Amino acid sequence: MTATSPSALQLTLGPVLYHWAPEVWRDFYFRMADEAPLDRVVVETLDGVGFLTMNGVQTQARACTSLIADLDAVAAAGASALRLSPQQGDMVQVAQAFRDVADGVCAPAEGQRHLAEAYPGAVFSNGFLHGEAGVRWKAAG
Repeated sequence: MTATSPSALQLTLGPVLYHWAPEVWRDFYFRMADEAPLDRVVVETLDGVGFLTMNGVQTQARACTSLIADLDAVAAAGASALRLSPQQGDMVQVAQAFRDVADGVCAPAEGQRHLAEAYPGAVFSNGFLHGEAGVRWKAAG
């Protein structure tokens, strides 16, 4: 547990995996450090090595993978941390949704609704965790 979280599940914001202008990148991380209910913000690998040099060309899934409905299963499987991948939506709201579900402040379905509010129009997925196609979504409950 940390001073930030009474939960055993710590939240880490992972490194930005795509190109942003330096001032946008800097402002994003400053805002996360100041406002988001996170335990850690990573701007390099867990080994302390500089992460990637991006050329602006990459392949990403259309769906946004979200395990907010599965935090209990993730923790039960032995995970002690969950990395949140930076997005251009409201990451403070995203981090708060995960924190609230992890701490039992709200139910997973409510947390998922908060994520949908932070990313209007986003398609979410978690199928891989349930042995289904990765692009599928399995609701909490």
